[in-house]
Amino acid sequence: MLEFAMGLAAGLLLWPWWAMSLFVMICIADVVLLESNSEGWATTIFFIPVLAAIWLLNGDAITFDWSTLGDIALFGLWWLLFGICWSLPRAYFFLVAKKKEIEKRGGNKIRTHDTYLSNNKDRIYGWIVFWPLSIIGYFFGDFLSNFVDAIMDLFGNVYTKIENQVFKGWTE
Repeated sequence: MLEFAMGLAAGLLLWPWWAMSLFVMICIADVVLLESNSEGWATTIFFIPVLAAIWLLNGDAITFDWSTLGDIALFGLWWLLFGICWSLPRAYFFLVAKKKEIEKRGGNKIRTHDTYLSNNKDRIYGWIVFWPLSIIGYFFGDFLSNFVDAIMDLFGNVYTKIENQVFKGWTE
């Protein structure tokens, strides 16, 4: 299984610069689509251009060899297993963010339609199938934002003192 994954990575690195650039742009588009809850478009945008690029480079988009079928199946199972493992903490972080969003708006403690995971099956599908891109999207989106908010909460008084010192004597 490891040989299969390493072969995939090595084959990807042997692509010409234009194909690698296309692949990177597709990955960036997928991250954006996954974070905006458009998993269907993310799937389409990922598979069609990647298969087209493989076809342009190799002449055959889907080269099938019966000897690698077990490796492909095992790779797919591991991929889904990692995706399922990632979807559990991601679901927790998603619900915490939704709770904070509702509390920030102020008001009652009534759960909205989108706070039920059963109503977010497309989102969970994206977390499982596109887990590497979902991790990247979470890190650059929610995680960094939460990190900066935590720093602001932790050092809020220090920043306020700096503000007051710089604008001492000014009126609001």
